[in-house]
Amino acid sequence: MILGGLLLVLLLVVGGSIFGITRWLQMEERKEYAEAGVLAAENGDYEGAIAAFDQALGTAGKRLGTFETNVLLNRAEAEYKLGDHTAALDTYRLLMESDEENELYREGAALCLAETGAYQEALALNVLQSQIYNRMAADAIEAGQYDEALGYIEQGRSYADSSAAQALDFNEAVAWEKKADFAKALDLFETYADKYGADEVTQRELAFLRTRQGNGQ
Repeated sequence: MILGGLLLVLLLVVGGSIFGITRWLQMEERKEYAEAGVLAAENGDYEGAIAAFDQALGTAGKRLGTFETNVLLNRAEAEYKLGDHTAALDTYRLLMESDEENELYREGAALCLAETGAYQEALALNVLQSQIYNRMAADAIEAGQYDEALGYIEQGRSYADSSAAQALDFNEAVAWEKKADFAKALDLFETYADKYGADEVTQRELAFLRTRQGNGQ
Protein backbone atom coordinates (compact mmCIF):
# COMPACT_ATOMS: atom_id res chain seq x y z
CA MET A 1 0.00 0.00 0.00
CA ILE A 2 2.81 2.38 0.90
CA LEU A 3 4.68 1.53 -2.30
CA GLY A 4 1.54 2.03 -4.35
CA GLY A 5 0.99 5.39 -2.74
CA LEU A 6 4.54 6.46 -3.46
CA LEU A 7 4.21 5.44 -7.10
CA LEU A 8 1.00 7.45 -7.41
CA VAL A 9 2.67 10.51 -5.94
CA LEU A 10 5.63 10.05 -8.27
CA LEU A 11 3.36 9.79 -11.29
CA LEU A 12 1.51 12.92 -10.26
CA VAL A 13 4.77 14.82 -9.79
CA VAL A 14 6.18 13.64 -13.11
CA GLY A 15 2.91 14.31 -14.89
CA GLY A 16 2.69 17.79 -13.39
CA SER A 17 6.27 18.53 -14.38
CA ILE A 18 5.69 17.42 -17.96
CA PHE A 19 2.54 19.53 -18.15
CA GLY A 20 4.40 22.52 -16.72
CA ILE A 21 7.27 22.13 -19.18
CA THR A 22 4.83 21.81 -22.09
CA ARG A 23 3.01 24.99 -21.06
CA TRP A 24 6.32 26.80 -20.69
CA LEU A 25 7.47 25.71 -24.15
CA GLN A 26 4.15 26.81 -25.65
CA MET A 27 4.45 30.22 -24.00
CA GLU A 28 8.02 30.63 -25.22
CA GLU A 29 6.87 29.83 -28.75
CA ARG A 30 4.06 32.38 -28.50
CA LYS A 31 6.54 35.00 -27.30
CA GLU A 32 8.76 34.25 -30.29
CA TYR A 33 5.80 34.77 -32.64
CA ALA A 34 4.97 38.05 -30.89
CA GLU A 35 8.55 39.29 -31.26
CA ALA A 36 8.56 38.27 -34.92
CA GLY A 37 5.33 40.22 -35.41
CA VAL A 38 6.79 43.37 -33.87
CA LEU A 39 9.88 43.07 -36.07
CA ALA A 40 7.77 42.55 -39.21
CA ALA A 41 5.66 45.61 -38.37
CA GLU A 42 8.77 47.72 -37.83
CA ASN A 43 9.92 46.67 -41.31
CA GLY A 44 6.58 47.60 -42.85
CA ASP A 45 5.44 44.02 -43.42
CA TYR A 46 2.03 44.43 -41.82
CA GLU A 47 0.50 41.31 -43.35
CA GLY A 48 3.37 39.23 -41.99
CA ALA A 49 3.05 40.97 -38.63
CA ILE A 50 -0.66 40.18 -38.38
CA ALA A 51 -0.02 36.52 -39.23
CA ALA A 52 2.67 36.31 -36.54
CA PHE A 53 0.46 38.00 -33.96
CA ASP A 54 -2.34 35.54 -34.73
CA GLN A 55 0.11 32.70 -34.10
CA ALA A 56 1.17 34.36 -30.85
CA LEU A 57 -2.42 34.55 -29.68
CA GLY A 58 -2.80 30.83 -30.30
CA THR A 59 -5.88 29.50 -28.54
CA ALA A 60 -6.35 32.48 -26.23
CA GLY A 61 -9.82 32.42 -24.74
CA LYS A 62 -12.10 35.28 -23.81
CA ARG A 63 -10.11 36.03 -20.67
CA LEU A 64 -7.22 38.17 -21.83
CA GLY A 65 -4.04 38.51 -19.83
CA THR A 66 -1.30 41.10 -20.21
CA PHE A 67 0.44 39.12 -22.94
CA GLU A 68 -2.72 38.73 -25.02
CA THR A 69 -3.74 42.38 -24.71
CA ASN A 70 -0.28 43.54 -25.79
CA VAL A 71 -0.37 41.24 -28.80
CA LEU A 72 -3.89 42.37 -29.72
CA LEU A 73 -2.87 46.01 -29.46
CA ASN A 74 0.09 45.42 -31.77
CA ARG A 75 -2.17 43.53 -34.18
CA ALA A 76 -4.71 46.37 -34.21
CA GLU A 77 -1.97 48.88 -35.06
CA ALA A 78 -0.69 46.64 -37.86
CA GLU A 79 -4.22 46.21 -39.25
CA TYR A 80 -4.72 49.98 -39.16
CA LYS A 81 -1.45 50.68 -40.96
CA LEU A 82 -2.29 48.02 -43.52
CA GLY A 83 -5.47 49.96 -44.23
CA ASP A 84 -7.81 47.26 -42.96
CA HIS A 85 -9.73 49.62 -40.71
CA THR A 86 -12.66 47.25 -40.25
CA ALA A 87 -10.38 44.50 -38.90
CA ALA A 88 -8.53 47.00 -36.72
CA LEU A 89 -11.84 48.26 -35.32
CA ASP A 90 -12.89 44.70 -34.47
CA THR A 91 -9.60 44.19 -32.60
CA TYR A 92 -9.92 47.47 -30.70
CA ARG A 93 -13.48 46.55 -29.75
CA LEU A 94 -12.24 43.20 -28.44
CA LEU A 95 -9.73 45.07 -26.31
CA MET A 96 -12.42 47.45 -25.11
CA GLU A 97 -14.47 44.47 -23.91
CA SER A 98 -11.65 43.69 -21.49
CA ASP A 99 -11.17 47.34 -20.45
CA GLU A 100 -13.78 49.77 -21.74
CA GLU A 101 -12.22 52.72 -19.92
CA ASN A 102 -8.81 52.31 -21.57
CA GLU A 103 -8.29 55.55 -23.49
CA LEU A 104 -5.71 54.06 -25.86
CA TYR A 105 -8.19 51.43 -27.03
CA ARG A 106 -10.94 54.02 -27.46
CA GLU A 107 -8.63 56.30 -29.43
CA GLY A 108 -7.75 53.45 -31.78
CA ALA A 109 -11.42 52.61 -32.27
CA ALA A 110 -12.27 56.28 -32.87
CA LEU A 111 -9.61 56.61 -35.58
CA CYS A 112 -10.88 53.46 -37.28
CA LEU A 113 -14.45 54.74 -37.17
CA ALA A 114 -13.33 58.07 -38.61
CA GLU A 115 -11.56 56.27 -41.44
CA THR A 116 -14.83 54.57 -42.35
CA GLY A 117 -16.81 57.82 -42.12
CA ALA A 118 -18.69 56.81 -38.96
CA TYR A 119 -18.01 60.19 -37.38
CA GLN A 120 -20.87 60.32 -34.90
CA GLU A 121 -19.97 56.91 -33.51
CA ALA A 122 -16.35 58.04 -33.28
CA LEU A 123 -17.33 61.21 -31.40
CA ALA A 124 -19.42 59.16 -28.98
CA LEU A 125 -16.20 57.57 -27.67
CA ASN A 126 -15.24 60.98 -26.22
CA VAL A 127 -11.64 60.92 -27.42
CA LEU A 128 -9.75 62.82 -30.14
CA GLN A 129 -12.80 65.02 -30.82
CA SER A 130 -10.74 67.83 -32.35
CA GLN A 131 -9.09 65.39 -34.76
CA ILE A 132 -12.42 63.90 -35.76
CA TYR A 133 -13.98 67.30 -36.38
CA ASN A 134 -10.93 68.24 -38.44
CA ARG A 135 -11.47 65.16 -40.61
CA MET A 136 -15.12 66.12 -40.98
CA ALA A 137 -14.04 69.59 -42.04
CA ALA A 138 -11.62 68.19 -44.62
CA ASP A 139 -14.37 65.99 -46.07
CA ALA A 140 -16.73 68.97 -46.21
CA ILE A 141 -14.11 71.09 -48.02
CA GLU A 142 -13.60 68.33 -50.57
CA ALA A 143 -17.38 68.17 -51.06
CA GLY A 144 -17.55 71.95 -51.61
CA GLN A 145 -19.43 72.55 -48.35
CA TYR A 146 -17.20 75.34 -47.06
CA ASP A 147 -19.54 76.89 -44.49
CA GLU A 148 -20.20 73.45 -43.04
CA ALA A 149 -16.44 72.88 -42.88
CA LEU A 150 -15.96 76.13 -40.96
CA GLY A 151 -18.64 74.99 -38.51
CA TYR A 152 -16.79 71.73 -37.91
CA ILE A 153 -13.55 73.65 -37.39
CA GLU A 154 -15.21 75.83 -34.76
CA GLN A 155 -16.56 72.74 -33.00
CA GLY A 156 -13.15 71.09 -33.13
CA ARG A 157 -11.60 74.07 -31.38
CA SER A 158 -14.15 73.89 -28.56
CA TYR A 159 -12.44 70.80 -27.11
CA ALA A 160 -9.49 70.86 -24.77
CA ASP A 161 -7.71 68.32 -26.99
CA SER A 162 -5.34 70.47 -29.05
CA SER A 163 -3.74 67.67 -31.06
CA ALA A 164 -5.44 68.88 -34.24
CA ALA A 165 -4.93 72.62 -33.67
CA GLN A 166 -2.49 73.04 -36.56
CA ALA A 167 -4.63 71.02 -38.97
CA LEU A 168 -7.73 72.99 -37.96
CA ASP A 169 -5.91 76.28 -38.60
CA PHE A 170 -4.75 75.09 -42.01
CA ASN A 171 -8.19 73.86 -43.07
CA GLU A 172 -9.79 77.10 -41.93
CA ALA A 173 -7.51 79.05 -44.26
CA VAL A 174 -8.25 76.61 -47.09
CA ALA A 175 -12.02 76.91 -46.55
CA TRP A 176 -11.89 80.71 -46.82
CA GLU A 177 -9.72 80.47 -49.92
CA LYS A 178 -12.27 78.09 -51.47
CA LYS A 179 -14.98 80.61 -50.58
CA ALA A 180 -12.95 83.09 -52.67
CA ASP A 181 -12.36 85.40 -49.71
CA PHE A 182 -8.70 85.73 -50.60
CA ALA A 183 -7.95 88.58 -48.18
CA LYS A 184 -9.15 86.57 -45.18
CA ALA A 185 -7.43 83.43 -46.45
CA LEU A 186 -4.15 85.34 -46.82
CA ASP A 187 -4.43 86.71 -43.31
CA LEU A 188 -5.08 83.20 -41.94
CA PHE A 189 -2.19 81.65 -43.87
CA GLU A 190 0.18 84.39 -42.70
CA THR A 191 -0.90 83.76 -39.11
CA TYR A 192 -0.47 80.03 -39.72
CA ALA A 193 3.08 80.56 -41.07
CA ASP A 194 3.99 82.69 -38.04
CA LYS A 195 2.74 79.99 -35.66
CA TYR A 196 3.97 76.84 -37.36
CA GLY A 197 6.48 77.90 -40.00
CA ALA A 198 5.95 78.01 -43.75
CA ASP A 199 6.43 74.63 -45.39
CA GLU A 200 6.36 74.21 -49.17
CA VAL A 201 2.58 73.95 -49.35
CA THR A 202 2.07 77.04 -47.19
CA GLN A 203 4.58 79.01 -49.23
CA ARG A 204 2.69 78.16 -52.43
CA GLU A 205 -0.59 79.24 -50.85
CA LEU A 206 0.90 82.51 -49.67
CA ALA A 207 2.41 83.24 -53.09
CA PHE A 208 -0.91 82.54 -54.82
CA LEU A 209 -2.97 84.62 -52.40
CA ARG A 210 -0.56 87.57 -52.57
CA THR A 211 -0.91 87.49 -56.34
CA ARG A 212 -4.67 87.65 -55.98
CA GLN A 213 -4.28 90.61 -53.64
CA GLY A 214 -2.06 92.28 -56.19
CA ASN A 215 -4.83 91.91 -58.74
CA GLY A 216 -7.24 93.63 -56.36
CA GLN A 217 -9.21 90.45 -55.76
